[in-house]
Amino acid sequence: KAWYSLFSLAAAAQLASILILFVLVAVVFEQRSRSQMRFGAVGRSAAQRRLKLSPGLATLAFVYAAAVLAVAFLIPVTQLALWTREVIASDLDSRYWSFAWHSVLLASIGALMVVAVALLLAYAGRQRPGPAMMWTQRLATLGYAFPGAVLAVGLFIPVAALDNWLIDSGRAWFGFDGTEILKGTLLVMLAAYLVRFLAVGFGPIESGLHRISRNIDEAAKNLGTGTAGLLTRVHLPMLRVSLLTAAALTFVDIMKEMPITLMTRPFGWDTLAIRVFEMTSEGEWERAALPSLAIVIAGIIPIILLTWRGARAHG
Repeated sequence: KAWYSLFSLAAAAQLASILILFVLVAVVFEQRSRSQMRFGAVGRSAAQRRLKLSPGLATLAFVYAAAVLAVAFLIPVTQLALWTREVIASDLDSRYWSFAWHSVLLASIGALMVVAVALLLAYAGRQRPGPAMMWTQRLATLGYAFPGAVLAVGLFIPVAALDNWLIDSGRAWFGFDGTEILKGTLLVMLAAYLVRFLAVGFGPIESGLHRISRNIDEAAKNLGTGTAGLLTRVHLPMLRVSLLTAAALTFVDIMKEMPITLMTRPFGWDTLAIRVFEMTSEGEWERAALPSLAIVIAGIIPIILLTWRGARAHG
């Protein structure tokens, strides 16, 4: 509201600073609580086993799971489908293909960026473990704890200052008469996606690296494999599922991300999420159903593929 209704970047920055303070306090509290936790090691004899329920409890468990599925997914998607059927004839036009293309393109590029940076960050932590690297990883993945609007404001202010300096310098040195260089470009939006969703891609990749024994690293090094070769020839093939999982989760998150896209997108780069925001802001819930359903379908497809691949790998 401070940005779009009051047109006050200073007020938006002040509100964002307050939210950042709350997030930092929560993160510090969570880290201290985690540092006081203690875990006990269990042997193979204490491994989890499948619990066979009685017919009555099995029925209750099924009803509970079905109720959660119905409330969380089936009922909302059914309502979206009914609304979509009412408006699809009048609303579905060439604009929606543009919205879908922008959404898929941004999500794909953002997912590739996140996976690449997350892989380098996790691999650096494996090769150079220590307190400094641990805190570097924590700070780099802190963006997921912040609201998207806060990150957009926090990124826009330094980018705007740098943009103004570049414009002034270009005008003084080369006679440049433009008004924007960095602002209003895809670069700013993709950078915000990277900061926001790095934690989403980092988690699966770090977990995948933890499952690779260091004895494999030592054996490869004894055979003359260097650091780069260890990553490309040994770790990457073993991380295929983790990389695909990280990419799919990031893709889905970016597809439905609205605040960052709304506040940093270039002119004309509307996405499905922006269309949902525009329609719901005007109270047009039925017309918001079509882009909403498209986001749901686009998010389900990679999850289904990952589930199928995982079942095939274990089957």
